[in-house]
Amino acid sequence: IRMGLQRELVRRCAQRADEVVFVSEWSRQAMSPALGISLEKSTVIHHGVDDAFRQASINGEAPKSVALEGSGTKVGRRFILVVSSVLEHKNLPRLLEAYSNLVQSIDDLDLVIAGPIGSAKLLRSLEGFLADRGLLTKVRFLDFVPREGLVTLYRQAELLVLPSLEETFGLPLIEAMAAGLPVVASNVCAIPEVCEDAACYFDPFDVADMTRAMERVLTIPALRKTLVQKGLERARAFSWDETTGSLLT
Repeated sequence: IRMGLQRELVRRCAQRADEVVFVSEWSRQAMSPALGISLEKSTVIHHGVDDAFRQASINGEAPKSVALEGSGTKVGRRFILVVSSVLEHKNLPRLLEAYSNLVQSIDDLDLVIAGPIGSAKLLRSLEGFLADRGLLTKVRFLDFVPREGLVTLYRQAELLVLPSLEETFGLPLIEAMAAGLPVVASNVCAIPEVCEDAACYFDPFDVADMTRAMERVLTIPALRKTLVQKGLERARAFSWDETTGSLLT
């Protein structure tokens, strides 16, 4: 009931507004009909990226382990990073299956998932899967991580993977690109709009394709270098100053 009331309130507000702002063209096209508004009444203003993440790419070498205050977790091995809440549409069950396939050939690699636990039921299911595969010690759920901790994680990770089935934008994408971290991501919703050619894409419904995409970035240095360079360039297109200016004009 609560979600239904919230949706109806948003719909009425959108219809009464002079203009509606979306954070991506994908969300504009997908949500305008549901809100009952014309495309002419809406515009797109992308999110920006905090300069703290850009700084992460020019600070030089960071320590080999990552200790996150309050998390009780120390990451001392190579790891793949996921910045995502634990919710159904984030597609984490398929990611864990892809990861379990990946470590058959690259075993010195952990998986770190940084984001709020939105569904305790889903977390239990994911942990059950990991226990069955003998991977509980290799996958860490950090829950919420503050900005400073995220900067550190972006600096240390081997790559960022975003396996979502639905994203209206995807802030971790531009944070990772700005930090010089290669991105491997779903080829659906707003993700290709945000990353353009600066990511290695996969079909989020295809576990084997997800595994292949991560393996390629981990094992082909030239591809990794290209993604880092293109990511840094693409991240320059996103600025909170520009976002604010566009919203005020």
